[in-house]
Formats: sequence, C-alpha cells, structure tokens
Amino acid sequence: MINKKNRIKNSKSIKKTVRKNSPTKKIILKKQSKSKENEFLIQNVNQLEEKYLRLRAEYENYIKRNEKETSRILKYEGEEILKSFLSILDDLDRVIDSSKKQKNKFITDFIDGVKLIKEKLKNKLDAFEVNTFDSQGAKFDPELHDAMMTKESKDYDDGIIIEEFEKGYKYKDKVIRHSKVIVNSIQLKGNKS
Repeated sequence: MINKKNRIKNSKSIKKTVRKNSPTKKIILKKQSKSKENEFLIQNVNQLEEKYLRLRAEYENYIKRNEKETSRILKYEGEEILKSFLSILDDLDRVIDSSKKQKNKFITDFIDGVKLIKEKLKNKLDAFEVNTFDSQGAKFDPELHDAMMTKESKDYDDGIIIEEFEKGYKYKDKVIRHSKVIVNSIQLKGNKS
C-alpha cells in the first residue's frame, strides 16, 4: 500500500513537472511576459507623450509672451525722444503768445517764421502719432490731467477744467504728458472752511 501511495504521489509530481516545463506553458509564460513588457512600454510612451505635450505648450506660451513683450517695447519705441520735443513745442508757443501785441514788422516776420517751424514740428509729431488732447471744458480725469489748483466759478460745473497751463500729449494710446490744469471746485454754501 505504501508503494501504491508513493507511485501516485510520484506520478502527480511528474505530471506537475511536465506541466511546468511543457512547451505550451513556456509559450503562455512568454506571452504573459511580453504582454507585461508591452504594457510597460505603452505606459512609458503615454508618459513621454504627455511630457512632450506639456513642454510644447510651455514653449508656445513662452513664444507668445515673448512676442507680446517685444511688441509692447517696440510699440512705444522712441517715446523719450518724442517727449523731449514737447518742451520745444511749448517754448515756440510761448514765443508766439508773447509777441501777439507786437506791431514791429521785423518781429511779426520773425514770429511768422517761428509759426512755420512750430507747424513743421507739430506735423512731424503727428506723423509719429503724438497728439494733444483738449482739456479746457472737459471733466477732470486723473489719467489725463494734473490739477495744479482749484478755483470757484459759477460758469462751470464742479470738477470741470477751467483753464489749461500746459497741454497734455498722447503717444499712440499712451499719455506721455498730463495736461496741467485749473479745476472748478464749487464749495457747498453750508460748508465754511
């Protein structure tokens, strides 16, 4: 009986060994390992694709930011040079204003020449999109105006510009010099300061 039991036991172990080392089992094991390897490779490819897409998006955003910054810088290129001409234009205006009452032929001819120079300079500034903006009679706007003082006038509403000391200028859409103005300030009758 012991022999019979041993034979049965031995035959089972032989069958197991045969099953373990069978060509079918080897093929199945190879397929499983290939499948796991393929799965691993697919995961790696997916991760690399995601990384590539992120890097590509970052690069495209960098290019867009760089183009915007370059465009912004170039848009206002020469602003400082153009601003320096504004004081010359102011000086020419003062010369013209101070000589309005002159009757001397030499002085009036000289002033006519100054007016021509002023007009040429103004045309050049216009060509570079440097323009003045009207302030007198407009509502005070701190983005455009510097209030030098306030006055009380019944002819204007509160916060309206009564007088302009110095013209304001824009370069394209940017204010490069605020207009210096006097603003109407109506005091309340009950308020005595």
